[in-house]
This record gives sequence, C-alpha cells and structure tokens, in this order.
Amino acid sequence: KWRFVNEYEKTAINLLGNDGFERYKDILFASLRNFDDKYILSQRSLWNQHKYMMLMAKYNRLPEKCIYPDDVRLRFGDTLFCWLSSCMTKYDFIKIENGKLIIEGYSYILGYPDDARFSLFYEVEAEPGRLSYECEITDRDMSIYRLGECMFRAVSFKAVIPLFELGNVGKMMLVMYANGDKIVKKDIRFGPYCPVGNEYSAAYYAAEDYYVTVSRYTLTVKKCTRGEARRLERKFIEQLAGSNKTGAKKAARARRLARLYKLFFKKPVWIINDRLNKASDNGEAFFRYLRESGFNGARYYFTIEKGAADYERLKKLGRVIDRSSRVYKLARLVCDTVISSHADDIDYNPFGSHFAPYRDMLNSTRFVFLQHGITVNDMSGWLNRYSRNISGFVCAAVPEADSIEGGTYYYDRDRVWLTGFPRFDRLYDNSKRYVTVMPTWRMYLASWDKTHAGVWGISQAFLKSEYYNFYNSLINDGRLIAACKREGYTLSFMPHPNVIEHVHVFNKHPDVVFFGIDKEYRDIYAESDLILTDYSSAALDFAYLKKPVIYAQFDREEFFSGSHVGAPGYFDFERDGLGEVVYDYESCVNKIIEYVESGCKMKEKYIKRRDSFFAFKDKNNSERVLRKILETK
Repeated sequence: KWRFVNEYEKTAINLLGNDGFERYKDILFASLRNFDDKYILSQRSLWNQHKYMMLMAKYNRLPEKCIYPDDVRLRFGDTLFCWLSSCMTKYDFIKIENGKLIIEGYSYILGYPDDARFSLFYEVEAEPGRLSYECEITDRDMSIYRLGECMFRAVSFKAVIPLFELGNVGKMMLVMYANGDKIVKKDIRFGPYCPVGNEYSAAYYAAEDYYVTVSRYTLTVKKCTRGEARRLERKFIEQLAGSNKTGAKKAARARRLARLYKLFFKKPVWIINDRLNKASDNGEAFFRYLRESGFNGARYYFTIEKGAADYERLKKLGRVIDRSSRVYKLARLVCDTVISSHADDIDYNPFGSHFAPYRDMLNSTRFVFLQHGITVNDMSGWLNRYSRNISGFVCAAVPEADSIEGGTYYYDRDRVWLTGFPRFDRLYDNSKRYVTVMPTWRMYLASWDKTHAGVWGISQAFLKSEYYNFYNSLINDGRLIAACKREGYTLSFMPHPNVIEHVHVFNKHPDVVFFGIDKEYRDIYAESDLILTDYSSAALDFAYLKKPVIYAQFDREEFFSGSHVGAPGYFDFERDGLGEVVYDYESCVNKIIEYVESGCKMKEKYIKRRDSFFAFKDKNNSERVLRKILETK
C-alpha cells in the first residue's frame, strides 16, 4: 500500500528509466487483482483517494455512479465507495472588500473522465429569495499525483458575491456540477489565511458592516452593527473561556487584552524582525532607518529572542520585544503590519497549531516580506500567495520582480514592490583582504525532528555528504591556504546559519578564520575581497560592491532535484551570474587561486551585468520601502 502513498516517482525513473518505470507500474497495478476489495477498503492508514487509485488500478476503469438529487456515490461492481460530497473543499481566502464577499479555494472530485465538465456555484438563501452565483474556474493546479497519475483531481475557483444583493442576511453553500451531476460539497476546510474557520461555532469575521460565520458546510453573512460586533466578541470569548481545547482559555484572555490595547494605540503598530536569534538583515536595516529618519507615523518594535547576541545591541536603538515572550504574541495580535526578512510559518503565526482562536486577528495584518536575498531561483512552491499571502514582496532587481509578477506566485502587480533592499543602504567597503567561503544550505541535510530558534539541525547523513566533504576539504586545502598567504590574503569561512551551531564538525586549519553568528554579513562583505558561494543570492550584496564572486555548483543536479526548496528560475548562473561558475573541486581551487594572484578584481563583463541587474544603486532603498508601506492599504 505504501507504494501508492509515498512520492518516489523521480527516484524510480532515475533508477529504472521511463520505460522501466511504466513496466513497474503495470506489475504493481496488476498485483492488485489478487486482493479482494474489502482488504483495500479496510486499510486505516490510507485516505479515500489512495483507495480509489488502487481500485481504479485493479479494475482498470472508472467506477459506476449512483446518482442522487444533491450527491453522487461511486461503486466498483458490488463495492460501494465514497460519497462525492465528502471529497474535501479547501477555502484559501475569505474576505470582504469593497462591498463584496470574495472566496478562493479548490474542491476535490473523484470518478470522472479527463474531459469532464465542471462548474461551481454558491447557492444562497437570502432575503430577496434564492440566489445563485457562478464561480470563476481558475488555472491553479491543486490535484494530487502519485506514480505520475492524477489520483485526486482538484477544481480551483474564485467567487465574488455582491453583498448588497443579499439584503441583511445570506446563507450559502457550495455546489459542484460534474457533467451535469449535482453535488453539494459538505467537507469544507479552512486554510490559515481564512479569518474564520470551523474550529469554534462562535468564531466570526467582521468587516465593512458585515460579519461571516460558519455552520457545518454553510457560510452565513449578516449585516453587522457596532453593538452586534461587541456581542459577537463577547460570545466568542465566553466559548473560549469555557472550552477544554488546548490554548482556548489563554486565547480568551489574550483576545480581551488585545482589544483593550487597541483602544490605547492611536497609531498603527508595526512588528519588524529578521531571524529568531539573529538580526543584521533587511529587518534591522529598515528598523535603523525608521529610527535615524525620525519616523513617527507608527509605533514600531523590533522582535528577537532575548538570548540572542544582538538583543542588547538592538535595545540601545529602540523598542525591542523578546520574541519568545507572551508580550510578543500579544503584540502580534495588536499589530497592523509585520515587516520581516523571513517568511517561515513562525514569522506570520507565533501560535503554531493553536492559532484558530486568532484567525480574524492574524488575518487583519499585512505581511511585508523584505527577503534575505534576491530571489534568483523559482521559489513559487513556497512563497506563492496561497502558501504565504505576502502583502508586499520587496524586490531589488528588475528580472526578479518580473519573474515573481509573471510566475506562479499568484501576486498582483501591486503586491510586488521593486524598491531595493534596505540592507543595501548600509553596505560599505573596508577591505581586510579576506577570501571568504560562504555556502548556502541544503534542506535535504536537515534533521527534521529537531529545531532551535528557527534553525534546522543537521542529519546523520551530513558528515558523509558531498556538501560537507567539499567545503571541509576546501577550507583545509594546503594549495589554497598557501596561495592566500603568499599574496597577503586570509582564507575565511562563514557557515550558513543552519550550520553555524554545528561548525565544530568542520576541521579547523590554524591559518583559516571561522566567522561566528556575531559577525554581521555587511562586515563580511566590507572586509572580503572575494567570496566563494554556490547558489546563494546573498553573495549578490557582495557583487553590488563591485567585488568578485565565484559560484561552486558541484552538486547542481541534487540541489535542484526537488529535495531542496526552490527550482531553477529566470536566473541562469552562466548567463546572468555576477561571477564565474565552477563545477568540480579542482576547478574551484584553481579559480580562487587565479583571482588571488590577480588581485581579486571583478572582471568587466560582470561589472556590466551588475549594472543592468540591480534596479537601484543609491542609498534610498529603505525610504522606498517605507513609502510603499504607507501608500498601500
């Protein structure tokens, strides 16, 4: 059964080839004929769609359909299978804007051929009578695939419902028509960016004189007065206070406090951050700019763990909140805008899996993504609107902004901000003749079960990996160290933040400098004359200073295999890179020595690429970011 559950197609194709993989599937599918249906259906660790795929493979045909007035049940011979109303529907967004209720999501369906016709409607019981609103079918593919086959088809949709047509109240349910068969969708689930869900019956979302509640598979929209809003909040808090769900009672107190604090804050509240345990990125640069410019249009706080080395330093600059404290969680409920150089779950939602009582509060906040490096690879699988819902995606390069706006990130033009990075304003040159090795991370070498302060641990395979062996050899290479010494340079090593806590696993040559977590990147760029990286866009900061970069891409195939986040994007390192690309160890050592012996100068062709790549080369990036935040709702 696990051969139908696990995702191993790429590995299988690499091992067997395309023809071998197809033969493997034929044998696997044929083997199912030896199993009675009841044994397939009785597997508790399989979802319905896995069982459906197995039955489809066994019978090699579509199931029969038992048609009912508002539902369809599938049947394989004498075996009754699932009701199609129970195929999940996921709401990604629910929002009221300009007098309209806008709903986006996708709905799963089984049992229909590839050329089936699908349509979705919201049927509404409203004061004027029964209304129907057809959804727009969008091209976002959320279908689930296994073994190269579509196992569970998804139909993505967007609905726009004018609220004035409903009168004072409207009760709506989602209906799918599949080749004319009517199915009332009953398994409704809510994504993290929905301001209301089905976890608490008293939960609500209020905006623009309306409020939305959930009851089983229906949404109810009603007119909302100020008094009604207060009554809804009291009712919700009472339910939380009386609930035995984890975190519910704390949530009741937190909601009361957050509402109270909002009465006292007359200005917008902004939260700014970099990593949990380290600053010195775009967040700190923007925070510094606000302080130095005297900006007083918002009450802003920098957040970082109290135990971090940068905590006390930043406290001297302005208001700082311990990111592991209850005060931070309360501030997150009160704030209007989160401004972060990172876009992990914890940067948006500090409550983890217990966020349900705060859905409406968290989703009333804008998330401005400052980035911690120019996006050169295709990160749409992680940073798309449905996964991160970024309000302002800050970019520093023209092709970068074009790729995000035109790719499968699903952001409108007004959410992609070509402003330049705040940290570019603070770049400077103070050469100390360092040749710095500064690789990025590999997600497939992470220890997934242990994290600390937002930093992944390293897996047991780390010490045997090509990654470790390459860089450990490089920073101990006698030829390289001797060449640096001979030409008056010092070889230095700056591990990625996910490795820096485990830096002891690298052999330390006495003539090589290891930078620690307290070393700011801008100081590394200022003091270095050459940087050796691999796929890191952080090295573009270095090229911004017209200093040479070398990309060591010895594991390119594995890096872009899907095991790490991202895929090749618009940026071709050979064609667009701001430095030379090497693909093996010997070429890497020789190329570094070549640059060291010629004075570590950026070549003219890379200077020309640099000049056309960056959108701005002034010191006004933070000012442009602030302007965008202030002018965007």
